[in-house]
Amino acid sequence: MTGTVGVPMTTIEARLESVPEMGYDALSNVARGEICLRGNTLFSGYHKREDLTKEVMVDGWFHTGDIGEWQPNGSMKIIDRKKNIFKLSQGEYIAVENIENKYLQCPLITTIWVYGNSFESFLVAVVVPERKAIEDWALEHNLTDDFKSLCDNLKARKYILDELNSTAQKHQVYIYNSLSYNSNFSFYDIFYLY
Repeated sequence: MTGTVGVPMTTIEARLESVPEMGYDALSNVARGEICLRGNTLFSGYHKREDLTKEVMVDGWFHTGDIGEWQPNGSMKIIDRKKNIFKLSQGEYIAVENIENKYLQCPLITTIWVYGNSFESFLVAVVVPERKAIEDWALEHNLTDDFKSLCDNLKARKYILDELNSTAQKHQVYIYNSLSYNSNFSFYDIFYLY
């Protein structure tokens, strides 16, 4: 079951709902669609947010926003998101997948996850440095630290931030402020991208 989220619990009903605008058909030979869950162990709604509850709960089914694919062994694999768009507090819609794909062009990172919500005017990202690239850079600068220590190294942090900003400019990522460096920055912190 590697690469899957496993099989549904016995207390949960799970089904896929077709998402034709994205090309996903829950009734095709390879069933793909939005994962919907129902059961007594699920939450009943968002606390004091009836508007959000109405968006995700339809006829007792919780619409997760995840696109899943049933596997032959009965497990579910998440393959996409129904909505990778966020509306920020100033009313601007942001397609984060586009931003993630552009930042992934930076040779110093392997993974980036971008998040936003309608209560803030910025996006945040979690970035995973590319181990070999950082270790190669360290050798060029006569540093013999292990990878974790390199990620905490002030010069390495500045180098990665500079490369991320360069990648943003090169690939025309529209940002209000470029990523900034300060001595408190850590790869365990969150980047402000937007």
